[in-house]
Amino acid sequence: KNQNTEDVKWNDWNSCYRYKSDENYCIVYYHNGQVKRKRYMKENSTDTMKREQVVEYYEDWQIKREENYTNKRNNGETIRYYQNGQIWGKIRYEWGKIIEHIEYHPNGSIAMVENQDGNIIKYRDSGEIMAAGWYDASGRMYENKRDWEWIKYYENGKIEEKGNYKNGEKDWDRIEYRSDGTYAKWKYQNGERDWERIEY
Repeated sequence: KNQNTEDVKWNDWNSCYRYKSDENYCIVYYHNGQVKRKRYMKENSTDTMKREQVVEYYEDWQIKREENYTNKRNNGETIRYYQNGQIWGKIRYEWGKIIEHIEYHPNGSIAMVENQDGNIIKYRDSGEIMAAGWYDASGRMYENKRDWEWIKYYENGKIEEKGNYKNGEKDWDRIEYRSDGTYAKWKYQNGERDWERIEY
């Protein structure tokens, strides 16, 4: 602890130090005493911006995640890491909105790319496209608030499955293509299966 800081909060696993009236530095610990999370906050009175930098760690001191916030919204780059130090994913934000999202396989190859226009592509660790999707860019695929569609591929490049969701995943159609040449169709309405048909 720096002698010029003021200890503003302390318990067994958390501590915060105030460097100045507009700066704080907080640390959260694992129960074994290792640092779990560090957070640096600076408030700028001239432009009313409150900026935060957060670094989260695995129990072995490897960095797990780095994030940047402005006025409590993601702003800038968020980076996540595998426990061996390799990058697991990067997300670039502008005021809480995702501009670009990239994830990586453990071997370093790209696993997924998502952009602000609502396009998403997933890759196998060998580099081939595994699936592609398009969704309403007003939100992300995982929020269940939009319409989106996808296509999934076999390793040989042939289509394995395709479908689309509407009304927040309550209504959707799906076609599954099988290796023997048959395929199955499903249709759901209001979250329940309406019909199923298998064609040859």
